[in-house]
Amino acid sequence: MDLGIVYTVPQGHIALKERFGRLIDIQEPGPHYLIPILESVHYVQWGDVANKEGWKIETTEQHTSTPTMTIQTKDDQVKGKLSIAWKIIKPDLAVSKVDRLPESITAVACNALRSKVARYPLDQAVTLREQLNQDISSELEKVVSEWGVKVLRVEIQELSYSDATAQARMREMVAEKNARATITEAQGAAEACLKKAEAEAQALMVEMKSRAEALKLLAEADRQYLAALKQEVPVERAVEILKAQKQGRSMEVISQNPANKVFIPHGTSAPIVTTQG
Repeated sequence: MDLGIVYTVPQGHIALKERFGRLIDIQEPGPHYLIPILESVHYVQWGDVANKEGWKIETTEQHTSTPTMTIQTKDDQVKGKLSIAWKIIKPDLAVSKVDRLPESITAVACNALRSKVARYPLDQAVTLREQLNQDISSELEKVVSEWGVKVLRVEIQELSYSDATAQARMREMVAEKNARATITEAQGAAEACLKKAEAEAQALMVEMKSRAEALKLLAEADRQYLAALKQEVPVERAVEILKAQKQGRSMEVISQNPANKVFIPHGTSAPIVTTQG
């Protein structure tokens, strides 16, 4: 730009006015002029990033992507790439605190990505992108805020692993799935056995309770019957009658099985039962 000519700073930009090499003014969008020989505008060496023509410094949102790089996790390696959205809020610091601002931001972002990913094993690193984005953004902000830059967003664009690692992870997932299926099947079988045992125990308890009730009723009936007999015959005779009736009932039950043979020895009323087969 020719010295001494009136110039215009476009919208979304600023210019830094210097006198004898010392910054004297941050010029907002609009018309401005220079005093020939005494004054000049500051030129930055940022390539085509965050400036136009070297002296129109952009105050709008900027985007920088790091190159894809190899990053060591706790147990493996991944390929990583980061995208940063940022803007200059203090242009005087952006040109005085660091030499090449865009390159410096990229370098700090790369270091932050490496250091944060390295804290995790591979499995966690690839699933914790949101947390990593926040951690990297915080670390980046601590550094670039001293350069008059505000970090707007940080996003991991790539965090991938090799084909060999992918195949190993797939085998591991299949093994875990099969293990879970085996455990589930075993738990189902165990629960079925438990329920069956509980049902059988419940049935046995019901049967035993029914038998106990039946025996109780039978004993009460015998007691009442014996009491009635005592009123009709002597006690000894009543007891003999009751015993004979019990033996008769026993013979009736035993004789229902064709395999049983009943012998009544001479001189006794007590039967002897034998089973064939």
